[in-house]
Amino acid sequence: MPQPTNNISLHTSSLGYFPDCQTYKRQLENTQSVNTHVITLITFLALIPLVCFIPDIVGQFLPAIKWLNGTVVAGIIVPIISYIVMPAVRLVLNRVK
Repeated sequence: MPQPTNNISLHTSSLGYFPDCQTYKRQLENTQSVNTHVITLITFLALIPLVCFIPDIVGQFLPAIKWLNGTVVAGIIVPIISYIVMPAVRLVLNRVK
């Protein structure tokens, strides 16, 4: 039977590994979210050019099936906003704080 050890166990969370509660609280304070209204405004402003130009560009290559065009356009716009625009905005806004 293995001997129990007195090592501090590391807990996982969306913030990564942290050995104790104080470290977790510091990490949580450093990741405070930006005002929801600011994020909403930036999302709106980022969506305008995407919604104006991507349907026209994609529409040239797809048949004239409205639901197919909408699905493909949403499939392009949502990842651009989710994985490129918003992480970049959050990075910039967190540095400004």
